[in-house]
Amino acid sequence: MHNHSPDRTSNTTDISAMTHQFGIPYPLRMNHELLACYGQSPEIALQQPPWLWDLVWTAARALTGLLPCRRQTTADAEVYHVETFSYVSCRAEPEFIRCYVSLSCDPEGNPHLTFCLAPPV
Repeated sequence: MHNHSPDRTSNTTDISAMTHQFGIPYPLRMNHELLACYGQSPEIALQQPPWLWDLVWTAARALTGLLPCRRQTTADAEVYHVETFSYVSCRAEPEFIRCYVSLSCDPEGNPHLTFCLAPPV
């Protein structure tokens, strides 16, 4: 397994270790703003909690068209609006988790996914 650590300079955490298990062939990063919205930290995301598995599973199904989702094309990315229910931070009731998954390319042309709280501009 790769050594994934929080990348504070880009405000995202690399959680790519999970992606191949769900059939996602791209590196995956999670925006810290999204994590904070649900009371989570980059360190917790690296531990791959169950709510994150639920979110990545849902995103994988949305990206392949197996689950419905809103999708838009921008100049820089394909953006998917993903929603799921899961238990977050030991709360008694499941939390409604929603985010945007942006499929874009880095400057070298390599595709990657980013989970973020708001759609990319």
